[in-house]
Amino acid sequence: MSSVVYPVIIKFDPSNVPYPYFAEIPAVDGFTEGETFEDTLRMAEDYIGMLSLGRKEMPPSQYVLPKVEREEAAVLASVDLTDYKQKHLALFGSL
Repeated sequence: MSSVVYPVIIKFDPSNVPYPYFAEIPAVDGFTEGETFEDTLRMAEDYIGMLSLGRKEMPPSQYVLPKVEREEAAVLASVDLTDYKQKHLALFGSL
């Protein structure tokens, strides 16, 4: 498996300074946050990539976007795991 695609649910909460965007990645029971929508999506992709470094298998890709509340958005995050591992294992060494 060289890449995976998972839905990410992003919610905006202006009272949560300095990271008003919160992301949930249900396929891997993950959460992260960011300063902007785009930053939060990148953080979600990085979360997925980092998780893959410590696992032999990742859950299968999921392409169906979940229903979300009015203040949320659902997007698909795609991560090339082979590329991510090559870049990050070179920096951190073997896990």
